[in-house]
Amino acid sequence: MVKKQNLKALERASQGTLASKLYLIVHIILLSTHKAFARWMNDR
Repeated sequence: MVKKQNLKALERASQGTLASKLYLIVHIILLSTHKAFARWMNDR
């Protein structure tokens, strides 16, 4: 019973870190592409 609860908590924690990592990666990609796009617009 306790092990099952711990497993659920662990799953929830890992899902949370995965979601935050995914959000961070997407945020970084968007930021870098935005900067590259702004630089490209300035060059033209």
